[in-house]
Amino acid sequence: MRTTIAAFMGVLAMTVSTSAHADWQYTKWGMNVDEVIRASSGTAFAAKDEERSFDLGSTRAAVAKYKTTDGYEFNVNFFFNNASHVLDMVELIWPNGRTCDNVVQRVENTYGPAGVSKTDPNAGKTYKWWDSQHRNFLVLTAFGECTLTYQKWEEAGADGNL
Repeated sequence: MRTTIAAFMGVLAMTVSTSAHADWQYTKWGMNVDEVIRASSGTAFAAKDEERSFDLGSTRAAVAKYKTTDGYEFNVNFFFNNASHVLDMVELIWPNGRTCDNVVQRVENTYGPAGVSKTDPNAGKTYKWWDSQHRNFLVLTAFGECTLTYQKWEEAGADGNL
């Protein structure tokens, strides 16, 4: 059990600390699908037709799976803007929702307390962080599974924003 937690925290430390420099791991905002796949060194691959999904103007077009040496897994989805076809969101999913408290703690260690935190009996817990230094907007949702999304933080009033 300790090995599993240590491995999990190691992977989480890598995902949270590297994303603190804007973007996520080997990706940069504005990359296209092929650039993300090449930058992943074989970890990410193009989503199959049945894996593609849509999220408010974006399409999931690349996916990756990560596994620690002891078998712990989490999934990464890369979403690309439908108009410009460039990376605009990265979604990390831990299928085991019980790990979410550890994920929240690790994100708070990196970004500080959530700017918004709420609990809804129908939608679970939601936390939000705005990283002004690196221009990332993070949302963590705990409802059955643990989902952490990274998006480029756009200023209100900028071209295309309200």
